[in-house]
Amino acid sequence: MELHVQTRGDFKPNPEHDEICAIFYSLEGFYDKNCVLTSRKGIIAVSQSCLGYFKEDINIQRVGSEQEMLEIFFQKIQIYDPDIFAGYELELGSWGYLIERGCALNLNFCNALSRTPLEKDEVKKAQTVFIDEEDTSDSDYFTEQRIRGRILLDVWRLMRHEIALTSYTFENICYHILHRRYPKHSHKTLTEMWNNPLMRWIVLDYYALRSNTLLE
Repeated sequence: MELHVQTRGDFKPNPEHDEICAIFYSLEGFYDKNCVLTSRKGIIAVSQSCLGYFKEDINIQRVGSEQEMLEIFFQKIQIYDPDIFAGYELELGSWGYLIERGCALNLNFCNALSRTPLEKDEVKKAQTVFIDEEDTSDSDYFTEQRIRGRILLDVWRLMRHEIALTSYTFENICYHILHRRYPKHSHKTLTEMWNNPLMRWIVLDYYALRSNTLLE
């Protein structure tokens, strides 16, 4: 799962201030109603963000607010009930940003994502933000244990342990492992393109491709 967040100027996304505008997800390894092992891609976006955007293999849903978008996404989590959640740099974006956005809204998104409800005395602990990136002693353990009943895979962290590179950006990893080139856009550039109706499709393509590539 990947998120698009509208940022302010040169600032990076901040869950205290910046709303989530779109959620991009890719599912693989689940059985459809005909008991056929299949995959699915989708976008849930606020307002008319996806108007005019069409991809045959992507399910696109337009909603009226961030709250409605999140509710639909959590419903999908309950329906498909995945064993594994994956994202790139969980602490800075993706599932980490989603959880911290919930904290900013005074909502416990850990419970919404979990397979088992948290006890009252555990809610505060579960809402603690991800640990510092420099502290790697127990970071893998805590990252995987954050959402009960799910396995959280940080693709950036996995690749850092598996291959030796000078740079672990998403684009560089894709180049060395999948032998593909992907464009790199700053948060500021993505925000500017999102605000331009004629260029918004670039942002939609960028995140949709990114979420699917993470599975590969």
